[in-house]
Order: sequence, then structure tokens, then C-alpha cells
Amino acid sequence: MFLCGQTPFAFQKLLACNSRETILATRIIDLESMDNKTRRFWIRLTPEEDALFKEKAANYQTVSAMVRDAVRQFNDIGTKRKIEALTEMAALYRKYQQDLAWLGGNFNQAMKRANELAIGGELTQSYYENVIMPQLTHLLDFLEKVKDEQHKIFLKLTR
Repeated sequence: MFLCGQTPFAFQKLLACNSRETILATRIIDLESMDNKTRRFWIRLTPEEDALFKEKAANYQTVSAMVRDAVRQFNDIGTKRKIEALTEMAALYRKYQQDLAWLGGNFNQAMKRANELAIGGELTQSYYENVIMPQLTHLLDFLEKVKDEQHKIFLKLTR
């Protein structure tokens, strides 16, 4: 048996009532006083999580009020932005994988021929300027472009 003051407010009203109509009216009044919060959401917590919830709810009337406030304030735009950035990074990788392989192959061929010519004492200034430097310049420009795109994606991830 409950003593007055030991039972929750709604149960005190119900214990004092002796007719069905009064009980129903009391339940309706009680639900209205709860701002129509008629749904319950149950979760399981470890003792550590329970303590954390209670600690975080210290400035709220109840843990439920803290959870409702946290859900209202939650903004998943950051998460969506990170997923979009990762998708862009994957697209960047696919886009440039073929180009990097092609440039790397051409550059290796040019360097191999330059080494052969250097060993034979035949590496000329014109070969260096007309073959090696254009390949190197093209490769460096391309790598700078990839680097810039990666930096833009990185900025999206860290905002």
C-alpha cells in the first residue's frame, strides 16, 4: 500500500478515486499536464551510460527533457557533409587513377631513355628541353590539380 507523498502524482489521484468516470477523467487531466507526452521510448544503458545521462541532465528537470532537447538540437548536416566528401574523394581517386598511371608510365619511359643517353654520353640539351621537361611540367601541373581538389575535399571533412 502506498502512503500519500510516496506515490507519484498520477497514482495519488487514481487511489483517491472510486468511480470509473473519475479515473478516466484523472488520466486525461494527467496526460494534458504532461503536454500530451503519451509515448515512451525505452533504451538499455550500462551503469556508466546511466551515470553519464544523469550527469548531462543536471541542468534539466529530467533526463527525458535533456534527451528531447538533444534530439531537437542534433544536426546531421556535418555527417552528411563528411559522407559527401568521402564520396567525392572516391570519385577523385577513380577519375585520376587512370591518368596518374598513364603519366607515370610516360615519365618512366622518358627517364629511362634519359639515363640511357646520359650513360652513353649522348644526353643533349635539346632532348632535356623538348622531351623530359614537357613531361615533367605536365606531371607537376597534374599533381598540383589533384592536390588542390584533395585540399577542397579535406576542408569539407574538417568543417
